[in-house]
Amino acid sequence: MSTFLFVAATMCLAEMGDKTQLLVMAMTARFKMHDIIAGVVLAVIMLNLTAVAAGTALSFLVPMEWVRLAAGLSFLAFAVWTLRGEEDDEQEEGRRRKGSIPAFLVIAGSFFIAEMGDKTQLYTVSLAAADPGNAAYILAGSVVGLLAADAAGVACGLLLGRSVPKDVINLLSFAVFAVFGLVTVYSPLGLVAGGLKNVIFAVIFAVFAGVCLYTAARTRQKSGAREQRR
Repeated sequence: MSTFLFVAATMCLAEMGDKTQLLVMAMTARFKMHDIIAGVVLAVIMLNLTAVAAGTALSFLVPMEWVRLAAGLSFLAFAVWTLRGEEDDEQEEGRRRKGSIPAFLVIAGSFFIAEMGDKTQLYTVSLAAADPGNAAYILAGSVVGLLAADAAGVACGLLLGRSVPKDVINLLSFAVFAVFGLVTVYSPLGLVAGGLKNVIFAVIFAVFAGVCLYTAARTRQKSGAREQRR
């Protein structure tokens, strides 16, 4: 039990202010609460199972620079998604009927990629390697600690949602996703692209900016059309 409490407390403290906690906070402006909870719980369990069972082996199978690059691109995709604004209920229901990916799986996948190779996962790997006899307590403590930190992020996002206009929250969410995405993409490009690092980053930035401008314009156009129908 002491191992469980120690791991849970240290994991929660380590995650405070981390990028995934801030991203969960930003997700409250885009997704429904039950999707956020389901997605984060699923991702946290899978992350820590991976760390305890096969985290060290994974670092040899998948280069971390590629994982971080994928994480950065997923953040940029979320930034664009945030610009889309609210959709009509009929459109959302139509997407469900067409079999689109459930929101909680999108959240879980993005959270999993973002946290892969992060300090908290590496911390869990080191704990399991040092004390394999308490692997179950380490797994449970890691899951509880991460969930506690992310619950704090969700609570902050909900409090902001009650006191700050929706458009402002969407703009802040976009900024969080965009900044984390660009920073996360830039870091591993030196290893992935070599001397072309700055050129490829400039192309990614230009494409991202163009998609954002197009999405924002389309959102304003759709919003105006809905207002005319009303």
